[in-house]
Amino acid sequence: MEDINLDNIPKDLDEAIMRLNIEFDDSAKKSIKAMNEMDFVCDLHFSTGTWIRNNWGLWSNSALSQYFNNLGIQHPDDMSSVILTCYYRHLKQQNFELEKQLKYYQDYWKKGSL
Repeated sequence: MEDINLDNIPKDLDEAIMRLNIEFDDSAKKSIKAMNEMDFVCDLHFSTGTWIRNNWGLWSNSALSQYFNNLGIQHPDDMSSVILTCYYRHLKQQNFELEKQLKYYQDYWKKGSL
């Protein structure tokens, strides 16, 4: 994957999915579809996930980071996981179940602060 110009960071989840759809070629998309969701998200956490976190400004105050902050997601690892999960579901033509994903991460951090 090529580095993205900092001025060209996706503004929201839909733009992030569109960008990933451009970055992955047809062969990669076919391989992704053959994987199960958890394997895809976990296997790509330290590769594509790291690239997303670093190049799309999730560790800083990018528009995409702010978008997730407004949804109640604060940690860049969680943001990239949501992006990867939704991209996988996009390829599989499944419902994103975004609210359920957001609640999972919000609940995780609430438990950690008890």
